[in-house]
Amino acid sequence: MPPIAAELGGVVLLAGAVRQSLLSKAAGRSRMDLPFHGGRTIGSLWFERIEELRRGLERPDLPLFLATNTIAGVPADAGSWACTRVCLDSEEPRGSGGALRDIVLDLPQGSRVLVAPGHAILMESLGDVLPDLAVPDADAVVHTTADGTPTGIFMLRRESLAALPAKGFVDLKEQGLPAIARHHDVRVVATSHAPPLPIRTLDDYIESLRTTAPGQSPQDASSATDWRLRFSLAERGAQVDPTSRLHDSVVLSGGAVKKDAVLVRSLVGPGGVVDAGRSVFDEFVTRPEEK
Repeated sequence: MPPIAAELGGVVLLAGAVRQSLLSKAAGRSRMDLPFHGGRTIGSLWFERIEELRRGLERPDLPLFLATNTIAGVPADAGSWACTRVCLDSEEPRGSGGALRDIVLDLPQGSRVLVAPGHAILMESLGDVLPDLAVPDADAVVHTTADGTPTGIFMLRRESLAALPAKGFVDLKEQGLPAIARHHDVRVVATSHAPPLPIRTLDDYIESLRTTAPGQSPQDASSATDWRLRFSLAERGAQVDPTSRLHDSVVLSGGAVKKDAVLVRSLVGPGGVVDAGRSVFDEFVTRPEEK
């Protein structure tokens, strides 16, 4: 691991929201509580990544800060995550930059934080990404793909974030980084690593599950012309008739899919019912009053 890792004061997962997403509303839960392959959730998958990083750095107590708010919600199992602090916005929304500024104030001078997007699926380990961010003299490092697209991963020095406003809304990318760049050294590094897969919309969620389906080729799974079945997920507590067909779809606990129904690239939320013989494509199926 690079020497810069010794300065790492913690990992921050940005998991707040300015407004409730349609995906979160239909699911009736935080996006980090959405199911993933192997009985995991998006949140528990992130916690596995953090544990991998701790083992690689031989720092089992490396802090994890979960920056969220009441709009986005807190993962149901976050209370069981070791060395994790849930950091909720105050009554005044702070935005990603404001939340980061508030979090780092308790960290030692000279320390850095590794920042990652909580509403996403990381395709590789954080340990693999960390060397890309090892720019010793930089106060802020922006991680991008080879074509310059930001991945949502940053390495930020405590002092650079402390310069952000103590009150008000500060988005990291829109207001925070330009403010930091006026007084600090900001670098952009490109990487060959696969970027995190964002989980913003139903299409994002379905595509991420297709791409990460066990035994599948990510290139084939992400092809717009490939409609082969990649996965089907039904949580415990969902009612799925054995004659129905789930094609790249998710049925959450409390949802129901009746006899001979067909569900394609869709999500059934709690209380949602796909009636017998009905075919549903690219939709949320929710309680009638939620439509």
